[in-house]
Amino acid sequence: MSLHPIDRQPRQSIEARAQALFHRHQQEIYQRTDRMFVCLLGLQWIIGIVFALESVSFIDIPVLVLTIAVTHIALLWWETRYVSLTLAAPGLKPGVGNPTQDEE
Repeated sequence: MSLHPIDRQPRQSIEARAQALFHRHQQEIYQRTDRMFVCLLGLQWIIGIVFALESVSFIDIPVLVLTIAVTHIALLWWETRYVSLTLAAPGLKPGVGNPTQDEE
């Protein structure tokens, strides 16, 4: 009488794998949520600054928006290349496949 393949595995290894999958999925949710709120916070700041400076006559709004957008994109590019930081788990180190580790 042969045993089913799943019966051969100890219950602890199945539970450990389930725990690892749950933890990884939970971290992905945290990262997506953090990114969403960072984008919303940045958008609020930009809209607040534009509304505050709208009545000032010596600032050209399209030039200000373009300057902020270019600076923001440049800083995002730099951050994705050289900074490993998440609000959900600030102690995490860069993982395998990170561009900064591939270049070294």
